[in-house]
Amino acid sequence: MKSYSIEVHALKSDLKYIGFFELANLPFKHEVESKNNNVDYITENFNELENKINELMKVCKEYLEKEF
Repeated sequence: MKSYSIEVHALKSDLKYIGFFELANLPFKHEVESKNNNVDYITENFNELENKINELMKVCKEYLEKEF
């Protein structure tokens, strides 16, 4: 859980850095719950986190591949 907490903390910080403040709340919740060793929360909500990040990556990739 400690490693997971570090990873979601970094994800939260990166999302805030690039301006996705609302989306950063999701990894923040994972960070808090992982520090509380709440494995049930992480297990039940990991797919949502993964799906949101994959969706964001897809949109960013499509944007970066556009010719201007």
